[in-house]
Amino acid sequence: MADDLSEKHLIEVIYTHEKLSEKIKFIIKNTITGQIISLFWVMFIIQFIIYPIFIGPIIINETISTHWSSLFTLSVGNEQYVWTYFTSIFSHGGIFHIILNSIVLFSFGLIIENEFSKKQYLAMFILFGLIANIAQILTVNVAYSINFIPIYIESIDEFMLLGASGAIAGFIGLVTIKAPNAIIQIIILPFIKFKLITGVILFLLLSNLLILVYGFGAFNIAHVAHIVGILSGMIYGIKLYVIEDVEYVVRTQYYNFKLLYFMVRYI
Repeated sequence: MADDLSEKHLIEVIYTHEKLSEKIKFIIKNTITGQIISLFWVMFIIQFIIYPIFIGPIIINETISTHWSSLFTLSVGNEQYVWTYFTSIFSHGGIFHIILNSIVLFSFGLIIENEFSKKQYLAMFILFGLIANIAQILTVNVAYSINFIPIYIESIDEFMLLGASGAIAGFIGLVTIKAPNAIIQIIILPFIKFKLITGVILFLLLSNLLILVYGFGAFNIAHVAHIVGILSGMIYGIKLYVIEDVEYVVRTQYYNFKLLYFMVRYI
């Protein structure tokens, strides 16, 4: 789908399906964005339904099972578990976590999908996720070693990283360079509108402030992964849209699929 349709055409095709269920079915079947989100939910079922039924409890003596964490999380002390660098990108820590990431990826992924082949899009998603997650693990280890900035959690052994936020942040950074003046409106707060570049700058400043005040992993959020993900996407966006001056479609309408957390309008 991404190889054959322009961005505008993709959105138009989605809108030809009147029912929300038909739109979702079309997106899952025909877009790599929808297929990645589907993979999130398959992994979620494996994590929280299949694993407890067929392997064992996730929580043992009030702590997360080391076996479960070694399968789905990238954690300090287990950096040699190479597979977790990949599985952690598609795993999530709870229902709110996966719903939020699904909606944000849905919002921003469709904006850039048609500019890449499915293989390129998936490779970019995984690469952004790897860069972000590795940066988070490295900074936690360094912070613990030199004791320069505190770590939010009581023990470094408790630090576990999972979720697609870093990879999605890369896509947000990419869109920020592509359309910095895009207007973002949060559907659940329709009275709030702001430029994408403004929101990204404020988000980066807030993330750094939380790290400095509360430490790495403040409020159990991978702030470094988010920061590095956005910056990685922006760097690639500069290469793609500024240095190489790749042509792209600019859309002028709101994209309101009723499921979107964000509505984006280019001006």
